[in-house]
Amino acid sequence: MLLQIKFLNFCTEKNINTMARLPTIYTVWAPDAIQPAATLQQILQKLKTEARVADFMKLEIEDTQLSSMENLEDGDLILILLTYQLESEQTENKISAFKTNRPGVNVAEIVIDNIPYEIGFITFPTDLRPIRERADINAAWSSIEQSLKDMFPIKEIHQPEPEEQLINKRLKAVENHPEYPALLQIKPSAGALYGRFGCTAVFGVIFAGGAMVMMSNVGGSSDSVFSAVLLFFAAVGIGMTLWGIFRFIKLSGAKLTRPSALVVDKRFAVRGSGGKHGSSTTTHYYVTLELRNGERQELESKEKVYGTITKDDVGVAYIRDGFLLDYRRIAGI
Repeated sequence: MLLQIKFLNFCTEKNINTMARLPTIYTVWAPDAIQPAATLQQILQKLKTEARVADFMKLEIEDTQLSSMENLEDGDLILILLTYQLESEQTENKISAFKTNRPGVNVAEIVIDNIPYEIGFITFPTDLRPIRERADINAAWSSIEQSLKDMFPIKEIHQPEPEEQLINKRLKAVENHPEYPALLQIKPSAGALYGRFGCTAVFGVIFAGGAMVMMSNVGGSSDSVFSAVLLFFAAVGIGMTLWGIFRFIKLSGAKLTRPSALVVDKRFAVRGSGGKHGSSTTTHYYVTLELRNGERQELESKEKVYGTITKDDVGVAYIRDGFLLDYRRIAGI
């Protein structure tokens, strides 16, 4: 009964937990245990194949300094085959001394011959009858195999959820959040964009008009190169005007969407150049979002919105015509 209780405690306290590494089994046996050792190795190979243990190997303990046991780690098992040629008392004393300093290493004995054994170790077979004195040796080894499987159960490998599923869960949590209905009622202004496109159109008109006025003043000048330059400037101005008008109209007809979105990345780009008399650079801000359907979009945003966003935020994005007008983060998701 004491041995059964000790074995059950081993299973519950040492093995049913989830260890970061699989244990290794170290066997100890004498020359007269070649046949039992071969049978045991077949069992241990099954445990290794089933990923119950990392490996198994013979442990040499003749060294009185126990240097061969330095690599043992918590959760490993020393398994001793008790036969007549094994100096069991000396071996057990060495291992007991080692286990005193390394209580996390486990020790078990398999009684092959009728010799004394250490009652402080787990002992197999559980009825303590020596294997070589049994009529059915195979049944004894089958029982030992099952006991070792109970000691080293197959550990569940918890595969991490795919990133797409985790993102989808977070975005679904956004839509189930108490603040979500109120966030859907927000209508951020697109006034800055209207002003931007309107100014582009107006500047294009002025640019093209100025170039055409200069062309009319040149009149029949023979400087064809200068006339070509003015014509180019006029074409650029007309293009700016048409682009500004097109974007203004397109923005006016674009629908405001409010998807739940994860902030995947953010960046900025500086355009233009600086000179001796000041800088003419412009900074553009971009945010990459991932939506519930897995689609990723890189959207231009205002500096103010860009500054309030952090990578990995989840919340509600306010998108219109490819621009991120606003973003409301929901904390704790």
